Amino acid sequence: MSIARPVFAHTDPGTPEEAWRVCAEWRSVRTLALPDHVRRVVVVAPHPDDETLAAGGLMATAHEAGLTVDVVLLTDGERSHPDSVTVTPLDLGARRVEESRAALSVLAPGARLHRVGLPDGGVGEHAEATVAEIVRIVGEAGPETLLVAPWVPGGHSG
Repeated sequence: MSIARPVFAHTDPGTPEEAWRVCAEWRSVRTLALPDHVRRVVVVAPHPDDETLAAGGLMATAHEAGLTVDVVLLTDGERSHPDSVTVTPLDLGARRVEESRAALSVLAPGARLHRVGLPDGGVGEHAEATVAEIVRIVGEAGPETLLVAPWVPGGHSG
């Protein structure tokens, strides 16, 4: 069985806030209770901002509970606006990483940000390097770590 993957591109219009607010599925979403054995949350983000948009509430909750929070940025997001005439990919990547740092300082002050440096749009070609880096970051604390990563059929290329 294959899962149809919606494809998202930077040129697509975003989903209006009102569409999220009236979505019936949100009524059945429960608050996530962090298991007692969890001492650390590691959030894997293909691009800067993915961690904040997808797991910002979880990171804030973990921080408030006294847990260690780590964010793994696989890319710097330098290709998010390939047709920009105002910013180079290198400058854009630096800006996006700093935006992630700023968001993290509000959501989970003291959290660690790890930059892997994979090419934006090429995460899929670097699966072994991705796994190796996540294993290195999690280290011996695996049993006490909640590892959070994007849902593969989400459609956003890495």
